[in-house]
Amino acid sequence: MASAIRNVYLHRTADRDGPCWVCSKTSAACLTNEQGDWFFVCVNHLSDASFCTSLDPPVPIPTKSPLNASMPKSKGKSTSKDPATAHANVTASTESSPAHPSPPKPTGPKGFALKSSFMFLRENEKKKKAERIAANQVKSLLPSVPRR
Repeated sequence: MASAIRNVYLHRTADRDGPCWVCSKTSAACLTNEQGDWFFVCVNHLSDASFCTSLDPPVPIPTKSPLNASMPKSKGKSTSKDPATAHANVTASTESSPAHPSPPKPTGPKGFALKSSFMFLRENEKKKKAERIAANQVKSLLPSVPRR
């Protein structure tokens, strides 16, 4: 009997296009797991909450730091009447504000877990394939019917 499939799939890009397992449109996106189970899938289905969920942690949304929120928002206005010191104050305030670091980009393939209904269909396909292989092996052991 076929072993249970682990519900951890990685998103990869295939060399050639193939029909999407869900809607039969051509797609180069592919979901694969470490047990050798793979299938083509549209990128639109990967963002669909009823098809799968992402296993990667969500990217945090950068917020304003308390330092930037407390600073007055005067653009080039200064209380000093000397233009040289006013320019120095403006450049000093822009240099002291830290730049928002960009969130780290994932280096490897993105992980997904299929919803239970789609996982049932994948397991059912694998089970039927194993049954067909077993039936063909038994069929080859049986004697052939005599022909006239």
